[in-house]
Amino acid sequence: MARRIFGMALLLALGAAGCATQAGFDARMQALVGQPTSVLAERLGPPTADFVADGRRYLLWTDLGTPAPATIGPGAGFGLGGAPLSGQGIASGPLMPNRTGSRPMSSCAVRFEIMDDRAVGFLTEGAGCDAVPPR
Repeated sequence: MARRIFGMALLLALGAAGCATQAGFDARMQALVGQPTSVLAERLGPPTADFVADGRRYLLWTDLGTPAPATIGPGAGFGLGGAPLSGQGIASGPLMPNRTGSRPMSSCAVRFEIMDDRAVGFLTEGAGCDAVPPR
């Protein structure tokens, strides 16, 4: 029974992760085109940078999108239990932590061009620019 529950949970998690795509991310960002800058800040948080280049104003957001997968590596642990799916335990891992924690940040950056306080277009850069398409 425990294996069946674990297997079903694993399939659901993999299925949900498979729905995040570059096209879904682009659709979410496209929905923000035409919106005022206040809506962009409301939906994406405060911008990382606000700058002018070649006479055009841009707002930049970094570390958007899907974080890199969790690190899988060697670990150690022990536990005590009496019945299936019950007990107490202590675990540790991976033994070789990465420099940003267990879920590395996405390197996805989005730059919106702003005219008359509204987004008129966007560009994405980096890896991990994935999201579930809006409904």
